[in-house]
Amino acid sequence: MVMFVEKGSEEDRKVRFLCDVTVPDKFYNRIRTGYTLLDLAFGGEVMPGILPGSSWLFTGGPGAGKSTMALQLAAAVTETDGRRALYNVGEEVWEMVKMAANRMGLGGRHLPLGKFREVDELVDYCVREDVEFLVQDSIQSMSDHEMTGDRLLRSVVKKLVDLSKSHDVTVFCIGHITKSGEFAGAQWIKHLVDAHAHLNIDVDSGNRVFELHKNRFGPTGIPYEFFLTAEGLNFQEAKVREPDRGEAAAGGTSKSQDKKIATKAEIKRLLVAGIGVDGYKFAEYDGTALECAGGFWRMMLETAAKELRGEGNAVVARKVDGRTTYFLEV
Repeated sequence: MVMFVEKGSEEDRKVRFLCDVTVPDKFYNRIRTGYTLLDLAFGGEVMPGILPGSSWLFTGGPGAGKSTMALQLAAAVTETDGRRALYNVGEEVWEMVKMAANRMGLGGRHLPLGKFREVDELVDYCVREDVEFLVQDSIQSMSDHEMTGDRLLRSVVKKLVDLSKSHDVTVFCIGHITKSGEFAGAQWIKHLVDAHAHLNIDVDSGNRVFELHKNRFGPTGIPYEFFLTAEGLNFQEAKVREPDRGEAAAGGTSKSQDKKIATKAEIKRLLVAGIGVDGYKFAEYDGTALECAGGFWRMMLETAAKELRGEGNAVVARKVDGRTTYFLEV
């Protein structure tokens, strides 16, 4: 049997036997956040924590708390794990980040804030200062010379992923999503990074749900639910979210689906009856079967209005006492 192994020094070899590959000790020294369930979400029970030198795409809807969670993570790995971090601010100013940190009780004494817009300058800084944990908020705010569009995003992500692999920098790239909830960029980016994490708002409870859709170094598909407060995301009381199976598994509808149907029907009834409906009217249903969070009610309000328009009705929105209120014109 002939083995085709490229000749040359050890660095130049392109083929190795599996038994000859040595895993550096640093890969067993996971980055710990100090929050048990969060470390389990990243690395699982065998090796909890974040793998050094891994690249992450972090997405979520508007207001879900992506920047809040990323800032908490960056602060946690500096204070808890002693890692050198950088939070590169692309969409806010330092003072706004500081205000958020003050509200959450984050001292940030060991957390530098960057204001790099050119990706090459950011990479050079991280290499020069031995940064171990980088948060880029967001990748859509970065520049790369004169590039634009998908070509720009492709280059930015590739350079940040190359940074993670060549210098063991753990990179968290916050990414925007579209109105339909999809990542606002080429889908191949999800394949380029090591992991894709998503933060969502549960429309029923208003709680935040964190889940890994892809993870080369740990588990996926396990949703973790926690509260968002003025002090940030409460990781201490996070819990594994149980799926709402209801009757869906038997071909019926789940409790969540039933609630959506009932709430939307009630909103339609009010509008058809000539009653104006705003985003705060859900409070009138406190203690009833339709009791729900404001975000859920507003989503159902927009859905009901859209359906009525599709049925040929004229649904308009006006400001009443400073609140956007929907009416059905007859």
